[in-house]
Amino acid sequence: MKLLTLPWRAPRATLLPAAFYRRQWALLAVLAALFYAALGDGRLDHWLAAFSFDPLSQHFPLQHNWWLEYVNHVWLKDVSIVIGVAALGLGVFGPRFGLDAEAARRWRLACAAMVVGSLSVSLLKQASPYHCPWDLLEFGGHAPYVPLLASLPAGVPAGKCFPAGHASGGFVLMALYFVYAGERPRLAQAWLWGGLAFGLLMGVGQQLRGAHFLSHTLWSGWVVWAAMLAVNQLLGRR
Repeated sequence: MKLLTLPWRAPRATLLPAAFYRRQWALLAVLAALFYAALGDGRLDHWLAAFSFDPLSQHFPLQHNWWLEYVNHVWLKDVSIVIGVAALGLGVFGPRFGLDAEAARRWRLACAAMVVGSLSVSLLKQASPYHCPWDLLEFGGHAPYVPLLASLPAGVPAGKCFPAGHASGGFVLMALYFVYAGERPRLAQAWLWGGLAFGLLMGVGQQLRGAHFLSHTLWSGWVVWAAMLAVNQLLGRR
């Protein structure tokens, strides 16, 4: 049975050229330098966080906002999980409904890239000394702020808040770019920019609550894209 009109039907994959990966790694290197130069000292992060902080009550008024705490923090993450499960389902069961073997493989690869991207952020968070804004002394918390690549003072427990784990749930949707990049570039670009926008939306919601800085969100997107590039470059060959 051939379901030729399925909108999620992946085309027969066309291998992305090596030049594509060279450009992407070069771009990531440039972005890393820009992120560190603009955000490494924390001044821009703190300036932005101050807009959603109430100095009189010493807390972030939107920390328990229903829309941000449940719609942005829970429901949008569930949407990302559903899309990931759907990608896995197409990769495993797609051939039973008309997908050719190569198309199914591309969906499995997309699912693997999503898992690796998310896991990379989670592992970095667990090893991170940096605290969330609402844990910092200047925002009513208990911990001192340390710039990126600096060490915590002795006796201060690790914050484990960098990079932004929640935003990574949106950024991983960029993995579907690689499903269509060979023959349907417009659809591929839609997934790329859509995943980027989804991750930024989720990250901004957390910033308004005091859960993350802007740098946490941007570095999360950087890590996710780097991880997914590596997966596709290493495993994307036929």
